[in-house]
Amino acid sequence: MSRIKNYTDEQLFYKLLHNKTRRSDWSYIRELRSRTTRSVYERAIALTHADHQRAVLAGINIIAQFGQPRRFGSRSMNRFFQILKNTEDWYIVSTILVSISHNRELLTSERVQFLSRYRKSRSVEIRSGLQHALCGCNEALAIEILIQLSADRIGHIRDWATFALGSATGLDNDAIRQALWERTTDTYRAAREEGIRGLAIRKDPRVKPLLVEALANIDEQSSCILEAIEAFKDPDFITLLEQKAAEDDTRVSKDWLLNTLERMKQDDFE
Repeated sequence: MSRIKNYTDEQLFYKLLHNKTRRSDWSYIRELRSRTTRSVYERAIALTHADHQRAVLAGINIIAQFGQPRRFGSRSMNRFFQILKNTEDWYIVSTILVSISHNRELLTSERVQFLSRYRKSRSVEIRSGLQHALCGCNEALAIEILIQLSADRIGHIRDWATFALGSATGLDNDAIRQALWERTTDTYRAAREEGIRGLAIRKDPRVKPLLVEALANIDEQSSCILEAIEAFKDPDFITLLEQKAAEDDTRVSKDWLLNTLERMKQDDFE
């Protein structure tokens, strides 16, 4: 890592573009992102105009998270959409969609409308990138697309789209609740638990028996369920958590249970 920090900007760009092995690419990209000078940015944005995929992807990935807070964010977003208008390369498109997720505060209604063209893409990577791009966006069309993606045939897309609907937005309406409810019987565990959590956040009474059942079968992968119980704010779960913590169940961290219990005891249920 220290060796990378000693490289000049030119050396980092050269290695990123020409090394035969690609295993250090992200180390070079992260270092270039941290060097938030205009010269680095201009070199990166120039790469997005290249005629070969490796250079274009390198440029996109650098400007996607250029500095914290972001520098040149508006220009980067403009460039992302310029590229999208002129490419059908699934790798470039999906990379840009994920890059948009790091700059989503710059999404507009017009840009969401443009992105809607990818909602039925055959590419799993593009549909996955789309749900990342729209996560946290409260535009009506974005929510409509996320509802569609929450029923995608691919489990991890359903999972993240359901998270976007349930936890990444404060919006609450019948369509969102129905989409969340449909995921509560999902065979993909993460999507199922995100559906439960989203309903718990909204205090939907239908979710209580699901939380009771999930708590009874809780294991080391169930942190989402404990968060859902805490969000649901029902004092009945204090007793249930006490009972669960008293069990000799090695599938779940007792500290998780006790910490959730302690926070709930301090809660105001009125």
